[in-house]
Amino acid sequence: MKYAYYPGCSLMESAREFDVSVRAVMDRLGAELIEIPDWTCCGASAAEPVSKLMNYALPARNLAIVQDELPGLDVLAPCSACYLNLLKVNREVVGERHLHGRVNEVLAASGLTYRGEVNVRHLLDVLLNDVGAGIMAQKVTRGLEGMKLAPYYGCQILRPYPVFDSPGRPTSMEPIIRAMGGQVHEWDCGNRCCGASLMVGHRDVALHSVAAILDQADGADAVVTVCPLCQMNLEAYQGQAVRAGGRRVPVLYLTQVMGLALGLDEEAVQLGKNLSLNAGARHGIETRAWSLGLQAEDAESGQGVRASPGQIGQTGQTGQTGQKRRVTSTRERIMFKDIIVGVTPSGVDKCAVMAAAEFARKFEAKLYLTHVAGMAQGWGSMEHLEPSGETERIKSQIEEMYSDLLSGIAEYQINVIPGIPHAEILRLARKKNTDLIVMGPHTKEYEEKRSKMWGMAGSTLERVSQKARCPVMIVHKDVACKDPLFENILVATDFSDQAECAVNYGGQMARQYKANLTVMHVVEPGVSAGDVEARLANEYGPRLDGVPGCSFGVCSGQPPMEILRMAQQKRADLIIMAHHSKEMDPEKAFLGSTVVQVALNGACPTMSVNRHFDLRCGLMYDQAGQVVQTEATV
Repeated sequence: MKYAYYPGCSLMESAREFDVSVRAVMDRLGAELIEIPDWTCCGASAAEPVSKLMNYALPARNLAIVQDELPGLDVLAPCSACYLNLLKVNREVVGERHLHGRVNEVLAASGLTYRGEVNVRHLLDVLLNDVGAGIMAQKVTRGLEGMKLAPYYGCQILRPYPVFDSPGRPTSMEPIIRAMGGQVHEWDCGNRCCGASLMVGHRDVALHSVAAILDQADGADAVVTVCPLCQMNLEAYQGQAVRAGGRRVPVLYLTQVMGLALGLDEEAVQLGKNLSLNAGARHGIETRAWSLGLQAEDAESGQGVRASPGQIGQTGQTGQTGQKRRVTSTRERIMFKDIIVGVTPSGVDKCAVMAAAEFARKFEAKLYLTHVAGMAQGWGSMEHLEPSGETERIKSQIEEMYSDLLSGIAEYQINVIPGIPHAEILRLARKKNTDLIVMGPHTKEYEEKRSKMWGMAGSTLERVSQKARCPVMIVHKDVACKDPLFENILVATDFSDQAECAVNYGGQMARQYKANLTVMHVVEPGVSAGDVEARLANEYGPRLDGVPGCSFGVCSGQPPMEILRMAQQKRADLIIMAHHSKEMDPEKAFLGSTVVQVALNGACPTMSVNRHFDLRCGLMYDQAGQVVQTEATV
């Protein structure tokens, strides 16, 4: 892989750390960057108000140089503004005979002519589509497990030319973050404008935008971006943004955290240049990303300590003694730290509460028992619900109903909230950064009778599963909580994108518990099972490498019946499926009938997964799925 590299002005001065980390990361990934000789400013946003012709001629000059001196190479432009200006030449000049002619007249003064033969690429496009997440994951030596990153794209790589990503819901950073071992902070501000140059002329407007973005980054260890102007606005003006309602959070370039995951040290990616990464923030990121804050706990318990960032970069070896240290924390197997369970005072959700309570005890998680007093009961707002005394009455009723199940749980909270049930549960889940939502398939007695007749689920469950940013476990009968909790996991797939999310999550859980994993597909009668089984192995085998007892199965018949039959044969204690996986947009899909029928009739819980999730566990895995372990030294 070889590219004509256009750094642009910002990367030579105010965003020097971006340039240094881009070069270092691309080198680690095996890509050669050849800096465009005698490159000049692309005009940024300053040229267009002065002269439209200058706005096109400046970037066209750089493309003409590549065309003549680096023929056949794509231009790689990390800076979002530079990328947009270079791309504009191909989109707005080439093919427009009059404008193209005028631009070439300007270039002729330098002995250049641009014929439109150079392809312009952004860094994200190259990383995602040329390098690929698989190759990046193979290069990781110091994964970012436990580090939650908020991907911030800004405007210019998305609009007005959506070449490689969706302007409405950009996702191109997410596979890269996951390949580095990190978690993606789910939010709605990734494509929101940071205010750009308004920070100069209308600072109050820009600060309002920055504050809103930083506020939504609450819960993330850092915001990562690929735009120098966005990075500067979000970082340099944090003090003022905090006073406007924002929060303090480190704002890094994506390539800086990539460099750390690829084994580079802080100096190599110039972390010292980041204003928002003070000593406290750096310590927080390191403990979240590489030791999850367990080092002190493990030392106190005498159960060993986790490897430091540098030691993990040496594949689990200590830098001085060469001895290995085994990670034996009692919290190694933490998966769920915050659990929400939907409840009603009637007790119809008792099985779901029982399961959630067992998980909370096992993982020492905080449990939120949540009842939403809906509009149908006449409670439109807390100001009417609280004075009536109804809140405390319902809380007492729920406490009494489930008191025996809550015994032994260190921390639980009963919430009675007015509003629309699914909306309030989702709002609480996002506020608490919940790892798991547990629900029964019904919320009312009549819905239970209806569903058993028609195979339907309650509308609250449908909508929660539809939009949840964490897995939703559906429980309709008693769940035995044993040790290990999961020994046999079944994942059903139809090869859709959503089903791929389910397979990935199943693989994570199987590795976490060293559980047997079966991935199955149901075909129509007459379809060759051998071909489909080979496809299962080819598509999912590589990413499930290292999962103990991994197998693939193909059945013929009706999907719900065959999935239930396979679950019985494999003695599955968990079934994982993607909800309504044939619907491309998970936020527009309801629970598919297959998931509902399996959930209502299965002997074990069914987990609905609608997007990629990462487990909150402290273990570190190598590329074969093996835990990176180290022997304890005293």
